Amino acid sequence: MALGVALTSLVAGCSTSAEYIGTTSQGVFFKVPNTWRVFDKATLQRLGLAVNAAANRHAAASGSSYTVYTGLAGASRRLLTKTSLNLYGAVPWALANAVSFGPSDQASMSLAGLQDLLFPLSQWQQGGLTVQQIGSTAVIVRGALRGSRTAFEAQTPSGPLAFEQVAFINSPTNKAWDLAVGCSVPCFQAHRRVINSIVKSFTVTVRGP
Repeated sequence: MALGVALTSLVAGCSTSAEYIGTTSQGVFFKVPNTWRVFDKATLQRLGLAVNAAANRHAAASGSSYTVYTGLAGASRRLLTKTSLNLYGAVPWALANAVSFGPSDQASMSLAGLQDLLFPLSQWQQGGLTVQQIGSTAVIVRGALRGSRTAFEAQTPSGPLAFEQVAFINSPTNKAWDLAVGCSVPCFQAHRRVINSIVKSFTVTVRGP
């Protein structure tokens, strides 16, 4: 699974029941239960998910897309192995990112394409794996931002996975923000209320032209 994700910062503030994750520089925030673990920059670097400033400069110069923010939290540290994430187990997780599009992706991006930002659902389907949408797609308009909210069950190369996803794109279609929250199919069903709450909390403050 190619996530193509990176970290710039995690800005956390605590309340009695929730912890807020996000970055003012990229204008994206969401909240998770304060019992969840928010994974820091060092952990994301170990997982290969942290921002590489030099790589981003090279991508920008060559007209390629690149990720400028990633936030990751999980209900337990059991989400992690030494070198990877276990997104397919019984531990719910929340994974968000912000992507800056190169000219080619900018020209071809659509609302339908937002579903592939975190997980390559179209590639999985083309490869013969089953990807099933759960319920209908909700189209969201917030000022100059357009977005969608959808849930999926997928037979991925690494195992069955269920998640709910919300994503937004700005008017120039040069930047997108997305959040997915999920785990194994039984876990997803058991934790649907908290997953729904996290997805609903997803906020993008950048309005753009």
